[in-house]
Amino acid sequence: MRSFTTSLYLTLGLLILFSCNENDNQKQALGILQEAKELEKIDAFSQAIAKVDSAIALAPIDTTILRQATRLKRHIYLQEANDKLLEIQEKLGELTQQIPSKLKKFDKVENKYYATELNYQHPYLTTLDKRGKSFLRIRLDSLGGIHLASVYVGRKAIKHSLIEIRERGGEQSYRSQPIVYDKALNYRFKIGNKHWEIVSYGVQDSKAMAKFMQKHIAQNKLRSLELHYLEQDKSKHSLHFDKKYAKAIKESLELYQLLYRRDSLRRQEAKFARRFIRLNK
Repeated sequence: MRSFTTSLYLTLGLLILFSCNENDNQKQALGILQEAKELEKIDAFSQAIAKVDSAIALAPIDTTILRQATRLKRHIYLQEANDKLLEIQEKLGELTQQIPSKLKKFDKVENKYYATELNYQHPYLTTLDKRGKSFLRIRLDSLGGIHLASVYVGRKAIKHSLIEIRERGGEQSYRSQPIVYDKALNYRFKIGNKHWEIVSYGVQDSKAMAKFMQKHIAQNKLRSLELHYLEQDKSKHSLHFDKKYAKAIKESLELYQLLYRRDSLRRQEAKFARRFIRLNK
């Protein structure tokens, strides 16, 4: 009998101890949730979410804490989505004012990839196209894409399949991926006594070449670059970036940055709009 009584007292003691400990955890968790609310007020959303998670970890089976934490986390995510939307829309508004005036200076070209979208090309590059000159063609689209193609025009065929942009007298260069002669992305034809070769590069190559040239624009070294037309590893023809061509490249890449940023912001806007709608149900 005495053994039973001792066991009973021991069990009751443990229950009381567990209850006290649980109450302490609940108080601490409620305090942490309050800290999360204060962080939300100053738009420190990531830190607020981390606080909510720590409160849940402290009292994982407390239904009161779980209910409050779930509601608070949803509210934080909703507020974050709303603030992001407002921020993105403000930036889009600024870009919307800048882009139209710049687009007016560019020639509109048919876009063979998207029938509903136009390509844009700097008028000086259009002049080189019409005069039958060798150059690196840069075309932009309103979706933030950039499309580069090497155009060669000369009395002899060079059968180039890639290009390399080199820094004259320096060590930096970028070599494109080779495009095999397929009469599509790499095609050749002859008009009179002139051979024409046009090699169109993929998205990744076009972006990489644009980034390489943008780096030299930032360093005011664009005119130090040379364009080499390669057949395998042999340079068959080369061009210098003269003043007019360098200016056309610079203005093309500046517009590309604006269009790319606008498209990126539009995608972010759609993402946070979907999140806001889902959380606000």
